[in-house]
Amino acid sequence: TPQKKTKTKKIKTKPLFINAIISTIYVVLTLSLAFISYGAVQFRVAEMLNYLVVFNKKYIPGIVGGVVISNLWSPMIQYDMIFGVGQSLLSLIIAALIIKNMKNIWLKMTIVLIIFGLSSALIAWELLLAFDLPFWAGYVSVAVGEVTVLLIGMPIMVALDKKIHFSERIEG
Repeated sequence: TPQKKTKTKKIKTKPLFINAIISTIYVVLTLSLAFISYGAVQFRVAEMLNYLVVFNKKYIPGIVGGVVISNLWSPMIQYDMIFGVGQSLLSLIIAALIIKNMKNIWLKMTIVLIIFGLSSALIAWELLLAFDLPFWAGYVSVAVGEVTVLLIGMPIMVALDKKIHFSERIEG
């Protein structure tokens, strides 16, 4: 009898490896700047990595993985694991769906910025539950930090992409 050829699905390790690197960069940036990365007033510099979704949605696990690991050091760990991780995952998925067929990188980045600015409301809700911080005060505080980091991150990520070519790096 002829031997049956079994089809095996190859696991592409390159995207896994690249996402591990992205998670590591996110964690290193967050922890090395911990004094501005957590709390009601935060400028989490690592959030500029959210723009990687503009180049390829396959970066989402790396970004979210970085958020999960970074939030292990959060003073609000029990809340951050739900709200912080949820806000990142939800925002990245929504952004990926909205920008999927767009070509203009600046428009895509602007949409990511708007989505993360608006979804800062989830973190404001977290601050209300954790610290009894009034919702609108928390929202303004977190959204201003998020939008500021993302505005600064736009030209940085575009410049990095010209050297690194993010779209190509993650492909298996």
